[in-house]
Amino acid sequence: MNPEFFRVRMDQRRLIVVIADQQRAGRIGDSLRDVGCSEAGPCAWVCGIDVSMESLSGAVGELLSGEVVYLAAQGAERLDLGLFVAPNTEGGIIVQ
Repeated sequence: MNPEFFRVRMDQRRLIVVIADQQRAGRIGDSLRDVGCSEAGPCAWVCGIDVSMESLSGAVGELLSGEVVYLAAQGAERLDLGLFVAPNTEGGIIVQ
């Protein structure tokens, strides 16, 4: 299968992409639904900007080594990208 590139318009919403095994991604997805997110595709969910970062962090819960949750949020003028990562993640991730 060839990879595809596509653009997503997100007005005042957040996009969450979970990189984990299927069972863990399902658990995280259930928790994301509980805080107001809706499924956008395999391992991807969207929510309004009214859902707090604390709620999203709580829904993601503790991550295991190698698991990453990507977060993209459309602000007033720009797109902010962030990560939830497991503690002690190696590989050169710089947290600002």
